[in-house]
Amino acid sequence: PAIVATAPAGKLVVAGDTAYVRNLVRQLLDGRVTAEAPLDRSLTEASLRVLIALLEPPKDSESIRRRRQVLLAKEGVCTVALMMGACEDSQLYQLGMRLTIALLTGGNVPVQKIMYKTLSAGTIEAFDGSSGSWMGVIKRRLRRGAKEIAERKLYLSQQAERLAGFEDEIAGLSAAAAHAVRADIEREFASQAYVEETIEALRLLCEGHFQPFQEHLRDPRGGRSDSSAEPVDIVSEVWILLAELEPEIDGSNAAQVVACISGLTEFVQGNESQANTRMLVDSKLPEVLGRLVCKHDYGEDVSATDTCAIRLGTATLLLALLEGTERRAEVRLLQVLDLERIGEVAADCFRGGSSAAGDTRSADASLVEAGYTLYTLLRHLYDYHDEAVDAGVTTARALPPLSFDPAATGAVHARGKGEGEGAGGGSGGDKGGDGSSLRSRGGDVGRLIRRCELVNAVGELERVYFRVPDYCLLLTEESKQELLWGVDRETPGMQIQELFERADGLTREMLLQQRLSHSALWQLVMANKGIADNLVLSLALAQNAVII
Repeated sequence: PAIVATAPAGKLVVAGDTAYVRNLVRQLLDGRVTAEAPLDRSLTEASLRVLIALLEPPKDSESIRRRRQVLLAKEGVCTVALMMGACEDSQLYQLGMRLTIALLTGGNVPVQKIMYKTLSAGTIEAFDGSSGSWMGVIKRRLRRGAKEIAERKLYLSQQAERLAGFEDEIAGLSAAAAHAVRADIEREFASQAYVEETIEALRLLCEGHFQPFQEHLRDPRGGRSDSSAEPVDIVSEVWILLAELEPEIDGSNAAQVVACISGLTEFVQGNESQANTRMLVDSKLPEVLGRLVCKHDYGEDVSATDTCAIRLGTATLLLALLEGTERRAEVRLLQVLDLERIGEVAADCFRGGSSAAGDTRSADASLVEAGYTLYTLLRHLYDYHDEAVDAGVTTARALPPLSFDPAATGAVHARGKGEGEGAGGGSGGDKGGDGSSLRSRGGDVGRLIRRCELVNAVGELERVYFRVPDYCLLLTEESKQELLWGVDRETPGMQIQELFERADGLTREMLLQQRLSHSALWQLVMANKGIADNLVLSLALAQNAVII
């Protein structure tokens, strides 16, 4: 494949041989700083930027990116990325994280395997000659990120004060001097933690439920006391950083909050041993997530995109903690979460994203998705609570049933005893207690959250909750009856076969109904469908009377 090199003018040109990249990687691997060989910073940084550029193919060329990722990984670029990631030098560390992200974007399993084999071998040495390990440097950078929370706020406060007094400060200065002063004032905060790049690299290492890295980031020794690996728990460092960020959220660090939540979600989703989940559930993370998900807002300077990302990410992480067959997560979350407030937040999300049906803005779509995810969380916890009560197990507290009132300020609120069914119970949401009174945008939210039981990766029967696409509620009654009476239900094999044969047609019909539902004329016709049917019948009777 074509290999990209840097021209003297700084633009990318195409070379025709992989020998260039092979030589470049070899030069970096052999160029580790020693007492006799000092760092050639300009050459090293330029070489790293070339490798990063190689992994940025043109648009609509994801397959090219993946092939290049594997090619460069086999040429030793994974080792280069890890060597840079182990550096104390901040610039080299940042480029190492960027190279790691470029190698793993999209979740490339062959690259993940090479990266894991290289890191677990314990042979990685920092390129800048420092003595730290890759895991140890990651830990220190994350802790540095916690210290920078207050430092960044102080810097931004001082920056705002200087901007307010800018005219007084430049009085009597030349234009060039005034320009230099403004540039100094507007200079961004110089972070040395690179939190977002670091956690994104960690997330990509585990993307796609890659078990080896999920375990390695928590316990690099693999449970062996005789291992030479440094005992560093990166999973704990990330949640501790999130706990430090939670009370200080503002526009300057909201992206870091999103990164922490996304990273933790990837650490626990699909983790077969559930060791990461157990550790996080027993920590203070549930309390942190409970406060995050129940906040009315995250500050005026937090963008709508970041607000939606925090809402959706927190809800997704809470659901990820409930994966598996162990029930300690349910017990813990029932103890610390304010379910009534979560119901109110879910309703707020539905109302805030109510225009998503006719609007493709990502913020609206994310709000609606967050509402569904929070409602799924409630269904899961209420189902567990009801089953525990039925089994005679003592639960932490009695749960109030939830209902949806679109006219109420809180929208979702607790009802008194005897006013209706609870939100739990009923597989698939068919019983009265399935929370089907929770409605948004005219759709029955309770009917769109279903559950099934399946055998998971470790051979255990696990309950899984999932969202049914909105358009599935649009199947006409005629099609339902035709399916009900037209399928051979006597023979199980034929029953499934005929269902799959009809599935494509039913899906097309529902999608058509979804498109028609946006038409004002169609809405008018469907609202008066009974009148139209009676009119047709009357016309038929009149015609027969005339003929007779």
